[in-house]
Amino acid sequence: MQTIQAHELANIIKPESRVFVTGSSNEPVGLLEALVGTGEAVRDTTFVQFPLPGLNRFDFTALNSSVRVETFFMTPALRKAVDPSRISYLPMQMRYVYEYLRRSPLDYTLVQVARDREGQLRLGPNADFFDAVCESAKIVVAELNEGFVAAAGAPLVPETTIDYVVETGRPLTEMSLSKIDPVSERIGALVAALIGDGDCIQTGIGAIPAAVLASLSQHNDLGLHGGLIDDGGMALVRNGNLN
Repeated sequence: MQTIQAHELANIIKPESRVFVTGSSNEPVGLLEALVGTGEAVRDTTFVQFPLPGLNRFDFTALNSSVRVETFFMTPALRKAVDPSRISYLPMQMRYVYEYLRRSPLDYTLVQVARDREGQLRLGPNADFFDAVCESAKIVVAELNEGFVAAAGAPLVPETTIDYVVETGRPLTEMSLSKIDPVSERIGALVAALIGDGDCIQTGIGAIPAAVLASLSQHNDLGLHGGLIDDGGMALVRNGNLN
């Protein structure tokens, strides 16, 4: 694991490459900012990401007029890109995204990591496809963010997995709370009435899912399956509604 400065990333990434960038709150913002203005370094490069609406807004198409993007999730930010015609949407379930990335050749993986209280290197708050993209990438570049402490239960990252590391210190990107309007609140209450104790639920993001979770505070022994646990889910965990 070799420590480099952020501006040196442009010397590592070569034109005509295929680069996976972790998304959600684990997006390596410091690495992406280092690519702005590099021009030739990312010529004819394809960036691959599973972005989260409202959280990941980086416009890869603005880096170079030849850059292309592969995404597994369409977001408002992608629609507003400098050139949306260079964005390819690949619709598939998250389980199949993992297999797709594991079998797809990647030149680079850009990821964010942090140290826990014992100093061990771990992933940040998003750990969706890390094993797959590290297996298929030739080079792994990590942003070691000293702005937060990794959770004890986050996956450990062997330092031998990382080729280059850029040290930064910035707060984690936070997702704003969904505003629950009266209509969403009513829908959430109606949906919650259909859910019984011991049921397993799956939710997404937005006002209605938030309203459903907010209406489950009197339920017990619930299970939750989903791509993320937001504030509503955490409230149920802390309240003892979710097991």
